[in-house]
Amino acid sequence: MEIGIIGSGNMGKALARLLSQKNHIVTLGTRRPVEIKQWIIKNELKLKTASHKEAAAANDIILLVTAYRETRDIVLGLGDLSGKILVDCTNPEDPDHNYEHRRGAEISWSEEIASWIPTASVVKAFNHVYGSMLIKGTSFGGGQASLFYCGDHEQAKSTVATLARDLELDPIDVGMLKRARQLEPLAELLVHLASRPDSDGGDLAFKLLTR
Repeated sequence: MEIGIIGSGNMGKALARLLSQKNHIVTLGTRRPVEIKQWIIKNELKLKTASHKEAAAANDIILLVTAYRETRDIVLGLGDLSGKILVDCTNPEDPDHNYEHRRGAEISWSEEIASWIPTASVVKAFNHVYGSMLIKGTSFGGGQASLFYCGDHEQAKSTVATLARDLELDPIDVGMLKRARQLEPLAELLVHLASRPDSDGGDLAFKLLTR
């Protein structure tokens, strides 16, 4: 697949690295092109770099991996996203307020993002996993970490499930986009668990067990 990743922080770089290693054609949209190109060369990765808008324009699958306070301006600056799949990997959490959840139960952050880009297919995914965990490995005691996702468009969700399997995650479809109201607080819980002195986000993941 041809994938544009918007955001070049730790999670954006982790997704770019791993998806490119799975032979996807990845463009990493960044506002730090010199630094990111040096990182690509150092790690011998097959990645392209571009501006956020260029990465979105050139790809039909877009992974949004941006900071909460910057997301609205970045999304509105991407241009026409008609017919594209936008995978919202972000969380409405502000580091200046101890990563407290900034949205209520009546509407999720993903639903709000979808309202800005009504002609795109928005899927919530990857918001409740650490990039360091993906790099370190998704296998926990013989089982794969779960990747919960939701959205209103079946084809878009199927694409996300394929990406999850490529990253050796266990994809779990939890329903319509409004289910992001439950998925977004999972990230806050994961941050809390990872903040404990004896913990590390790279060693944490959620797993759905079924009988």
